[in-house]
Amino acid sequence: MTENLIKNAMHAIETMDHSREAALRRLQRAGILTKTGRMTAFYRRCIQAQTPKG
Repeated sequence: MTENLIKNAMHAIETMDHSREAALRRLQRAGILTKTGRMTAFYRRCIQAQTPKG
């Protein structure tokens, strides 16, 4: 059973669309990017909080 899961996962990775457009679509579906390509406000705040000051 484990071998079958690994085989299916590897097949999914190999057949995945790795184009820039596909990556942007995945980020939009996840709610990280807006349709204009900007980061959503929630993620902008998270990154600003993590950035070290000075």
